[in-house]
Amino acid sequence: MARAETTQHCVVWVALEHQHVARAWNESREDRYPPELFDDLWGRFEAPVEGNRWDRPLICYSPRPPSEGAEEKEGRRSTRDEVYQQVLAAITEGKAPAAGLSTATAPRNDADALFLLDQVTQRLLSSILERQKTSMPGDIITVPEARTPVCFRR
Repeated sequence: MARAETTQHCVVWVALEHQHVARAWNESREDRYPPELFDDLWGRFEAPVEGNRWDRPLICYSPRPPSEGAEEKEGRRSTRDEVYQQVLAAITEGKAPAAGLSTATAPRNDADALFLLDQVTQRLLSSILERQKTSMPGDIITVPEARTPVCFRR
């Protein structure tokens, strides 16, 4: 959708590494998914990959209980404030994606475009033919709705 509208965007992924944490969050919600649907969604989910152009820019946030340390084996994780700053930078300073062929809208033609073109062509030709009767070769004639005058040559 962002590509079709050529607007800045980002992908924010709240990464939960353990299904039991996600299941507990789901169970604590009023509008929770039924267990069968939750299992089906968990099984079908594909994590975003920053290498894919449709997943860029990718901002990953992995919430953790306060008891865990700020540093983990895979490196430093972003805090919530850092994620907010990254999202803000992505949507305010980021580059909007160019519309692709699949999302670009085709130019619309008016239903009466051919009729209007025929009317303009007829006015243009009748004007030139009328001025041709009274003009000499080399005369500059003006044509209706034209930006530049035309030099008449026989």
